[in-house]
Amino acid sequence: MPFKIMSTHVFQGAFPFSFSLFPHGHGKFEEQFADLLFYWCVVILFLVWRNVAKKNAVSNGRIFDHKKELLRFFLVLIAVVSLIQTTQHLKDFWDIRKAFKGRGAVEKRLILFGKSYGFSLGCKRQVQGKCIARLITDLDLSRKPGMSEHRFLRYYLYPISIEAHPPEDEPDCLVFYQKKDALNNIPPGYTVKYQLDEQSLLAVKDKKENAGL
Repeated sequence: MPFKIMSTHVFQGAFPFSFSLFPHGHGKFEEQFADLLFYWCVVILFLVWRNVAKKNAVSNGRIFDHKKELLRFFLVLIAVVSLIQTTQHLKDFWDIRKAFKGRGAVEKRLILFGKSYGFSLGCKRQVQGKCIARLITDLDLSRKPGMSEHRFLRYYLYPISIEAHPPEDEPDCLVFYQKKDALNNIPPGYTVKYQLDEQSLLAVKDKKENAGL
């Protein structure tokens, strides 16, 4: 197994709880470091727990049961982690409730989906009826966050269809999203109808028979 895949399994899939010492928005390296630090903390805490339990057993004239102490430690650990998770979930719920209070559906989606939703709304205002389109982007659509952005666009751009089309289907529109130097990548025969920023715009084919646009 390649080291990159193996390390991903170790850092992301080995521990069943969604636990991170860093707040939302930090990169993959920080999350992996947090997970690794957490594992080491668990090992150290267990060693301390075992030594204390062993000393108490000896001082009270009892036989130290390693398996029982291991089980007791992990039950306490699960309870503590579950409490942290529940507290964080309640905080997230309260923050979302405050952010959404008094807002309409469009404003809520803008908060949730950000740029991809706002861009989709701007593009849809420029077309009438179904439009065959080609998505041109620098994002890696095979993994997050590019995969998620593509799904948001595919859903909210409709009736602008960015699904895979046969080669003979010439696109009515070109959807540039997070594409570096988008303006200079527009081929002849297309005109910009909507532009969000330098990397995101909608170009429509210059064709009179394109009656729906």
